[in-house]
Amino acid sequence: MPYSPGNNLLRNEVVLFPLEAAEYESEQKLVEEIQSFIHCYVDVSPLFEQIASYYVLFSWVYDAFNELPYLRLRGDAGSGKTRFLLTVGSLCYKPIFASGASTVSPLFRILDSMRETLIVDEGDFRFSDEKAELVKILNNGNGSGFPVLRSESVSGREFSPKAYSVFGPKLIATRGYFQDRALESRCLTEEMGGRKLREDVPINLGNEYVAEAPRAS
Repeated sequence: MPYSPGNNLLRNEVVLFPLEAAEYESEQKLVEEIQSFIHCYVDVSPLFEQIASYYVLFSWVYDAFNELPYLRLRGDAGSGKTRFLLTVGSLCYKPIFASGASTVSPLFRILDSMRETLIVDEGDFRFSDEKAELVKILNNGNGSGFPVLRSESVSGREFSPKAYSVFGPKLIATRGYFQDRALESRCLTEEMGGRKLREDVPINLGNEYVAEAPRAS
């Protein structure tokens, strides 16, 4: 469905759309370009770097699958989690950037309407009700055909159940583990901060780095 350029989510760059479609030499060449871009700005293990590169491509065709995993970064503040989310997330299909400071309720509606890649920074929600809502999204969001049911007010009077589709790729950064074991099993996790940052990785990310990102068509 078309979206107005004045849409609040687009105007505030909450959801990002690709600028244009471009030809690429081959799938292998595209993967190499994506991995090279990630390697330039992020310091993770070689295996996770490769996984992230393929996950970017996967995010563009995820609706052809019935199940999917999540990419999760775990570590203390300053370990590079947010940098990873910004770098890899900028390459994924229609990324929507959210933080632990956000209220979870709008995410149901955004995911249902946009069908995008959800990127959650500081996913350790402090309040139990917010954490429960996030767990609903993440527990149901890795399998197709499992919408979240919510009761919503109709005309300010009666409540009516509504189904929200939350299926889609997700990148998550947390400081700790999820208490829900089922949710933990849905994550491909990279432990951050266990080694010194590579010398060739820039300390600060400039705005121009997003413009250099390779585009999948």
